[in-house]
Amino acid sequence: GAVVVGAQAGGLGKVPGFYYVAQNRENMGRLQDEIKIVITQAMEMDDASLGKMAEAALECDFPLSEWQKKLMLLYEEILPPARPLEEEVVERQDVSVELPE
Repeated sequence: GAVVVGAQAGGLGKVPGFYYVAQNRENMGRLQDEIKIVITQAMEMDDASLGKMAEAALECDFPLSEWQKKLMLLYEEILPPARPLEEEVVERQDVSVELPE
């Protein structure tokens, strides 16, 4: 595996790694500096610490069913209940055309 180096966002921060906070994305210079800092930290980390991080990463779990349940609860909070659709009866019209022989 590889050591995670990335932006602190969502559930990714639950995985051991090196993260920066992308606060001011309009300032590319600052963002680049923050990325360089975490890359340097990762490259300078001793092997024993990297090994511990790797072991801890194996314990990370992101079960899909749990994520789906949480997402559905959020949807229920923000979306109004759906109304049942009223059935419309549409009469079919004969659109057949007789072709000349």
